[in-house]
Amino acid sequence: MNAISRPIVGREHELALLNHPGPARLVEIVGDPGIGKTSLLGEFARQRGRGFTGRATEFEQHVPFAVFLDALADRVAALDAAERDRLGEPAVELLTAVFHGVDHADLHGVGRHRLYRAVRTLLEVVEGGTLVLDDMHWADEGSVGLLEFLVRHPPAGPFVMAVGYRPRQASERLFAALSHASGTERLRIELKPLTLQQVCQLMPTVDAARARQLHDASGGNPFYLDALTRVAADGDPEVALSAEFAALTPRELLVAQAAALAGDPFDPELVAEVAELAEAETLADLDELVARDLIRAENSARRFRYRHPLVRSAAYRTGRAAWRLDAHARAAAGLERRGAPATSRAHHVERAARAGDDKAISVLVEAAESVLASVPALAVDWLRTAIDLLPRTPEQRTRLCGLMLLRARALLVIGRLAECRETAQEVLSLMPPEPSEQRSAAVSMCGTVERLLGRYDEAQALLVGELNRLPDRHGRPALGMRIDIAAGLLQCAKFEEARDWVTQALDSPSQHQIRPLTLTIGLSILATADAYTGRFDSAVGHVRRAAATLDGLSDGELAERLYLTLEVSWAELVLERNYDALRHVRRCAALAERTGHSHLQPDIQLTFTQVYAQLGDLALAAEHAEATLETALLMGRTELLEVIHARQSEIALWRGDLKAALQFAELAVEKTQPGNYWWSGEGTAALAAARLANGDPQGCRQELLRGGDPTLVGYAPSLRRLWFDELVRASVALGDVDTALEWGRKAEESVAGGDLPGRTAQAWLASARARLAAKDFPAGAELAGKAADNFAQVHLPVFEGQARHLLGAALGELGRREEAQLQLGRAKELFANCGATGMHAAVVQQQRLLGARSTRVRKDGGPLTQRELEIAELVAHGYTNRQIAAQLFMSPKTVEAHLSRIFTKLGVASRTGVASHLARHAREM
Repeated sequence: MNAISRPIVGREHELALLNHPGPARLVEIVGDPGIGKTSLLGEFARQRGRGFTGRATEFEQHVPFAVFLDALADRVAALDAAERDRLGEPAVELLTAVFHGVDHADLHGVGRHRLYRAVRTLLEVVEGGTLVLDDMHWADEGSVGLLEFLVRHPPAGPFVMAVGYRPRQASERLFAALSHASGTERLRIELKPLTLQQVCQLMPTVDAARARQLHDASGGNPFYLDALTRVAADGDPEVALSAEFAALTPRELLVAQAAALAGDPFDPELVAEVAELAEAETLADLDELVARDLIRAENSARRFRYRHPLVRSAAYRTGRAAWRLDAHARAAAGLERRGAPATSRAHHVERAARAGDDKAISVLVEAAESVLASVPALAVDWLRTAIDLLPRTPEQRTRLCGLMLLRARALLVIGRLAECRETAQEVLSLMPPEPSEQRSAAVSMCGTVERLLGRYDEAQALLVGELNRLPDRHGRPALGMRIDIAAGLLQCAKFEEARDWVTQALDSPSQHQIRPLTLTIGLSILATADAYTGRFDSAVGHVRRAAATLDGLSDGELAERLYLTLEVSWAELVLERNYDALRHVRRCAALAERTGHSHLQPDIQLTFTQVYAQLGDLALAAEHAEATLETALLMGRTELLEVIHARQSEIALWRGDLKAALQFAELAVEKTQPGNYWWSGEGTAALAAARLANGDPQGCRQELLRGGDPTLVGYAPSLRRLWFDELVRASVALGDVDTALEWGRKAEESVAGGDLPGRTAQAWLASARARLAAKDFPAGAELAGKAADNFAQVHLPVFEGQARHLLGAALGELGRREEAQLQLGRAKELFANCGATGMHAAVVQQQRLLGARSTRVRKDGGPLTQRELEIAELVAHGYTNRQIAAQLFMSPKTVEAHLSRIFTKLGVASRTGVASHLARHAREM
């Protein structure tokens, strides 16, 4: 990698930092051009031993994942059988498709996030532990996106990534990508110019006067210093660099120019075609360029690259502008003859194409379509060029609108929503007002992006306005628009209005014209709206019909409106049909991956999060919640942050990580945005639950009652049932049993008219907790048992475990110890299967207490009561008084009173003493 054939001088401090980077997983080496970043990165790579090195290049910024191709392509080709087995066949196939060389890279259907995960796994599987990426200020968008993913989710093990770049030329995206590492995980080294003393040390044979002259002329920049000494020049380093090329023969200079244009690295055959020379002549001239150290041979056969990017840039600039136009055209033609895909030819084509060049337009469009799923930012650029080349004639208007819509889709995928909206609106202005498939697609695109921008009113106005313009208010386009309008209203929790719009479409005289996909979406909207408004029987009927229709659709039909087909999965989730929801979201995710609907990832991942949380796979739910957050941030979907962090809090709480649950809940409230959505109130509910679990029942109650009675506020009935349960638990923890009973009564009343099994069980569970706190153990046991059976019926294992835990406690109080142990054993099994470690530990403790109710006796203080025994166990596990109060549904003052009696009976004076006593007598337990 070294750009100059000199020792590294004047960088002793920097080398010491690189020798011992400490806990840093990201090393940045930054500075001006030629300051020595490449040399230092090369030394770092040498010190680390096995690893991978890649370099971005100035003229290949439109080559997808170019820097990672440079770093990993050879290693992917050399994977052995054991490594392939560890990676898995799908990952190997994907990596082979992308990383077997820039001239053959096939990116059709490659999804970004699937590729990102495959690269991370590759870096974990192969030996190395170091990834060096140089000149990242020139990196393409795909490489920066992959870098960001690796910074956010570094490979496991002692992995270090070193990045070199010029800060003055780096993009905001690169800075944002690197910012995800902070503190001791990030080591940033900024290189300064060499001092005069260091220049003298670097060139010991040069006298002091000459050294000062060179230092002043070069500004202490090692690269320019080298350029001046190579040609014995005294002035401008740029002039000195140009002098290296001035010494070449005309044919050698032509080959140097062609090599600079052909790529980095480049092969001699393509250089010969660009220079229009015989291959033998080209090879002879390349030998001369190697002898002059302008270019250097790569390790792989028949590949060369310039000794430094600045040298390549200087060579490129020596070529005349008109010559470069034709040379790029020859490069594109040469690559086409070699069978290179459009992605490899596009950056040459866009530099050489003339206005109206239909072949060039086709190449750019083909290249854009092939990277739409993997590097959509490149698709945006290539389509912009294709649109600029297209003649503005009436005959080309339909084609122009099609390309603009394709570019709008790419803009949507990368989250440039405002520009997407502007492009789609321009398409509408170019189209005639008469109905057409293309116009309907443009209207749908506008409506979608307006909703994603949180402009629900604007989306509705656009769709209603377009609907009113249609001559046939009951034709197929009109019916589809009614469904689109209903979808937007559903997002805003306007359930009755959404029902009305769908009903208008389904009751239309032309209902037979409704396409099956549109019908599926309409039925799923009806199902969700009916569920939220208490029409459960009709909701179940609608969702069954929607699912049956959806299952009969081909993937091609489904791909047309994939965004709205997620409505089916959400309707099934709301109606507690979790396995159906999982089946449908899996199909949606697979299809989105294949068709490049990357912008759907936040919604898809959020659906997965909810499904797996409900089904009790908490580890997988947490993984999908993190993916939801990552994709939402990437797409600018900030309106989803409240519900994402609320889900993360809920999952952390169930897994027993109380601190993380509180942190996520606070983020959920912080990220809450104004407006009404179907998830309104999720952040508040999460914060209340987290505060209660962390021993703050008063804070829990304050959060839940901030907006008034939960029977009157919030939009999700299921959420209200959970609020009742939290209010009961908080009231019990505060010693206010009467209030707990009142909330329990309201919970039962809320489902008295009929509800879904799971939501009914949530209300019963809340009331059961209140009855137990009031020592009405028979009623509490009955309600907890009914709740457990309902939760089991709809496959909600975490909630079933809670109900059976409560049932076991009630049966124990009633003296039915064998039945109690049976219920507790089932609860423990459920929690273990789900990974709900905190809840599992609580059940184990309950079992031990039930099995040793009167075995622990202090000879000088009498036996501990059942309640004292429970509190002593929690003290031994490090619980604070507030946490114990929340766990056992009593006030902190009551805990203090019990603890005082425990100290007396055990003859100890501290919480540590309680823990020590229990540990000594563990075998008796």
